[in-house]
Amino acid sequence: MKDNSFSLAEFGKNFRSKLIEAIKNDYNRLKKKIKSEQPCSVALVLDSDFTSLFLALNTIEYLDKKKKGLEGERERINVKFSEYLSKEELNEFFGDSVKNLNSLQWIPDEWRNGDNDLKNSEISSVSQYLSASVEKLRYNYSEFEMEEKIIEEITFSLKEIIDEGFWKNDEMFFFVSMSDDDRAEKIEKFSAEKLNDKLAYETFLQKFQ
Repeated sequence: MKDNSFSLAEFGKNFRSKLIEAIKNDYNRLKKKIKSEQPCSVALVLDSDFTSLFLALNTIEYLDKKKKGLEGERERINVKFSEYLSKEELNEFFGDSVKNLNSLQWIPDEWRNGDNDLKNSEISSVSQYLSASVEKLRYNYSEFEMEEKIIEEITFSLKEIIDEGFWKNDEMFFFVSMSDDDRAEKIEKFSAEKLNDKLAYETFLQKFQ
């Protein structure tokens, strides 16, 4: 049964307004939490049902810490097995370490900071609005129409904040993702291209090679 009282256009306007305010406020609170660490990446991550959203924040310091941990693990493996395995066999055993190190920058699940660390996260409240809205929108729109609108609104909410100069750091990287879903690659590529300069976007594409 259709419910014509709630349209995609109305949803988009309300959702973007709520999301922009929530991103700014939760980010500022996370900034206080990480203290002197330097943010380098921001991602908004959807669940596969398009009913939940979280904000993830990565920092240069945490990225360096994770990289050192991987490098240390490789060194321990080299020392332990170097008598028994060739260099080629060791590389195969450990995997593509360069790719593993670089990918840490692009995987929000690997980041330490997120709005789930905050008490009364505003992003969490927006997720509740999103979930309720999806239930209403399903009466009038196809899954494709609804999901495309949600991804666009999230992406262009970030774009609006970037364009107004909220983030003072020009080295920041932004994208939208989806947890544990094959659609994540398409969503990430679409949003990353819209939100970052060409060089940063091309570097990001190495994640998928």
